[in-house]
Amino acid sequence: MGQPLPAGVHRGIAQFMGYASYSAATAEVSVSPEGKLKVHRMVLGVNCGHAVNPGQIASQVEGSVAYGMSALLYGEMPVEKGA
Repeated sequence: MGQPLPAGVHRGIAQFMGYASYSAATAEVSVSPEGKLKVHRMVLGVNCGHAVNPGQIASQVEGSVAYGMSALLYGEMPVEKGA
């Protein structure tokens, strides 16, 4: 962060407040000429209050990335005739 990105690499940000926690993420991505997405780097942060088990918090944040990426890239919701 804080440096210009290479040509063709783009940065996106997101934030969410819910479940008494604040979270934010930044992703650096590019798309090949064939249309293939590449995630170069992700930086995530969460403020969930008192951390009893920091390892569990890290696992939950990392798992949410895997869940979100799989939904984005492979999820479907087929619709036939409007239903």
